[in-house]
Amino acid sequence: MRAVILGRRPGEAVVRRMIAPAISGAAFMGALARSPRTIGACVPSSKMLSRMMAAEVPLPVDGVVIELGGGTGRITSALLERGVPPEQLVVVEQNPSLADLLRKRFSKVQVIQGDAAFCYSQIPGSPRVHAVVSGLPLLSLPKVVVENIICQINSMLAADALLIQFTYRLSGRGPLHAAFDSLHFRTILFNIPPARVEVFRLRESR
Repeated sequence: MRAVILGRRPGEAVVRRMIAPAISGAAFMGALARSPRTIGACVPSSKMLSRMMAAEVPLPVDGVVIELGGGTGRITSALLERGVPPEQLVVVEQNPSLADLLRKRFSKVQVIQGDAAFCYSQIPGSPRVHAVVSGLPLLSLPKVVVENIICQINSMLAADALLIQFTYRLSGRGPLHAAFDSLHFRTILFNIPPARVEVFRLRESR
């Protein structure tokens, strides 16, 4: 019996888990080659960074969590592991091949292939936004695009909701500091490259 068990062919779910990193890596490199400025990194986010971002999302979730820039799904996976219900998670990804990858990996999560600056209008029912988790490369995007994204986030965040952004800027102020109140940040030196997770909320004087 032992020999039979050891000789079994791996099931479909096991095979999918084995090949998922290779598929994700190929999709990421393809997207990077086609549009490096919108990807903003030479490798996907690390598990440590993704989990640190997900840990900033308060539970239970009241409304929806919107992830901007889903990429290959590292942060998406961490949000689900954190306890965000898949039916309350909306992922926005502009790159068509990466959006297709996300739909295949997370069938119960709503994936929107589109521009983060206009994504809220594409979510049915205009739900309450509990948190926005952003992996967008704000430092490498054109200034007008960043301004439009900030306006979109500002308009859709609930009063007590959080904006969680990671950046490769390890000091100084970024574009979000001019529009939101900064709560705190955490630095991940072992990410490649080193990164910082910053947490914001709506400016009280808005």
